[in-house]
Amino acid sequence: MTRTHKDVARLGYENEKDFVKKLNKDRKNFIWKKIGYQKNIDHYFIKVKGNKDWQPAKKSIIQPTKIQPKTDVFIAKGKINLQQLISNDYYLDENDLLNNKLSPINGSGISIKLSKSNCQWDKCSPDKFFYRYGSYELFAGMSLYITSEKFKNNHKIIKACKSNWKKMGQYFDMYKAHLHKLDPKISLEEKDRVIFKKIQNFSREKIYQIALKNQLILDSIFSGKNEFKEPYCASWFYYDNVLTKKYPNKFTVTQGSGRSKNRPLISFKY
Repeated sequence: MTRTHKDVARLGYENEKDFVKKLNKDRKNFIWKKIGYQKNIDHYFIKVKGNKDWQPAKKSIIQPTKIQPKTDVFIAKGKINLQQLISNDYYLDENDLLNNKLSPINGSGISIKLSKSNCQWDKCSPDKFFYRYGSYELFAGMSLYITSEKFKNNHKIIKACKSNWKKMGQYFDMYKAHLHKLDPKISLEEKDRVIFKKIQNFSREKIYQIALKNQLILDSIFSGKNEFKEPYCASWFYYDNVLTKKYPNKFTVTQGSGRSKNRPLISFKY
């Protein structure tokens, strides 16, 4: 049975909730030592919270709407009654942070991923992509439909990506002559689909290679250091049951699930 995005999000939420409970109960767990808080009296793990428990959203530096932060849990310092902890089964979230006047610890944010899953590290909108790569056209190139059933929708996709065929031709110069002939009022043809496939393959590889050579883009994709304030930018990563500060050495660039709703997205997955 195929899992939906919401299914995965809810599984992730339960995974993060269990993580908080386990660490707040087990003070000798290796993670406390690994993160530098072996002496952890009056320190607690806190689950990041949003309007929906399974879909937290915080203010980003780069866009006005709230988006999912990189941190799933973080450490806070302060006093909490032991009976309160026990009654909550050792679970604490940002409501408890405020109610108990706890202080978040900078550099303690952890991004937690489900084990043995094709985990998504980042979901990128046209504006977010432009902030990183400086191009709506490269985003549009990756977002093109290439199947015979849907490629004729690419007039709408290009517009949703904040571009047009003239700008696409200027960016993808090798296909300039072809792209400049395309007209939103004229239906696309099979010969156009052949070009779209080449553009998409080129775009995917270029997005990947640019990221590998640009530390700011890597930070943005994985930790959010230049997008979120502390503690919502992740300093640690927990995946495949390993806690590390290192980014994954391999990742894939894929299309998100929003194109059918005219909201194209690009995902970075491990």
